[in-house]
Amino acid sequence: MLGGFVPVALLATFWGNPSKQAHKQQTIAVTQGEFTVTTPSKGTLQSLDPIQIYSRLSQPSTVIEIAPEGSSIQAGDIVVRFDPEPLERELQRLRKERVIAKTDYEKLTQAELPLELEDLSASLTKLENELRDEQEFLKGSFELMDEGLVSETEINQQKIRIGQIEKSLSALENRIELTKNHLHPAAKIRAEALLEHAESELQRVERQLSYCSVKADRSGTVIYKPLHINNEYRSARVGDAPFRNQSFMMVADMNQLAAELYI
Repeated sequence: MLGGFVPVALLATFWGNPSKQAHKQQTIAVTQGEFTVTTPSKGTLQSLDPIQIYSRLSQPSTVIEIAPEGSSIQAGDIVVRFDPEPLERELQRLRKERVIAKTDYEKLTQAELPLELEDLSASLTKLENELRDEQEFLKGSFELMDEGLVSETEINQQKIRIGQIEKSLSALENRIELTKNHLHPAAKIRAEALLEHAESELQRVERQLSYCSVKADRSGTVIYKPLHINNEYRSARVGDAPFRNQSFMMVADMNQLAAELYI
């Protein structure tokens, strides 16, 4: 009896084991999402639109003041100053030259040229009077010659004198014409040119003097740009003299940056 019971019990145990039952099927919903991949890399951050700072002076000028690198500045703040002393000395000299040129122009146009024409006109009037007197005298001499009181030689001498006066009169009239039409206009043009040159040079130096203080066009952060200075590659500092249009610093907007990566 015992021997026949054991197989039945084992069979019942085998069919009753839940681990041997078929697994239930499971499903998972798939949705679209971000797939982030992080790759470390070396690079730099740069402002998208930095304002370049450079010298606009025609000659290299010494830096006497410069904003610290990394400092925050506002639009209109001075970021660098150049030594204005050489330009200030030149400005004083040019102001004197302009005064002299203006005085010479006014003296020429308001005094010298009008007075010269008056003198020429007076000389012309004098010669015309002399000629008229000599012609009247010659007319009277002919009447006296008819009466035997004046010789023919004297008449001829009188004619020669009249001819000389007429020649001098013609030369003076020609001189007056040339003076009015050529000499005086040329002298006036020259004086005007000297005055315009003096004023132009003065304006140039005044404009250059205004470039000695460089202001920021907008707010941002000061960043220095290394460059070759006296056989060195470094940032500009007080005492350096950058060349014209040589950018040596910039004002960067740190709110708009671009990354440059070395891959």
